Amino acid sequence: MGFGSYILHNSYYIGFSVPHIFSNTVSREMGDGEDLYVERPHFFLIGGYIYSIHPGLQFKPTTLIRKVEGAPISIDITANMLFFERLNAGVYSRLNESVGMLFHYWLTEQLRVGYSYDYSISELRNHSS
Repeated sequence: MGFGSYILHNSYYIGFSVPHIFSNTVSREMGDGEDLYVERPHFFLIGGYIYSIHPGLQFKPTTLIRKVEGAPISIDITANMLFFERLNAGVYSRLNESVGMLFHYWLTEQLRVGYSYDYSISELRNHSS
């Protein structure tokens, strides 16, 4: 069971969600034993502002704060530029963990296609690519 709320205005948005309110132990029998893990509650808080710079050009900074029981708080900061309400391009940072870039294009009002690339700046960079 989860819960979420999202408020959207012409120039800002804010949201909060808890996709899994209760901890849940999951197990499944494997060939040589049992696979077991615990789903813990995840808390998400997002907010952003939309600055109209010029007709057809908007700047959209966003912050996402994520908390999971037993893990440190994670903060993502994103800076996006929106061109003619069709093409979105930006950069982001997950503080002390990674940096990246992203873009997406609206094919229709309900469908968009995009790409993002994440580069680790933490100790994990030696073990991931």
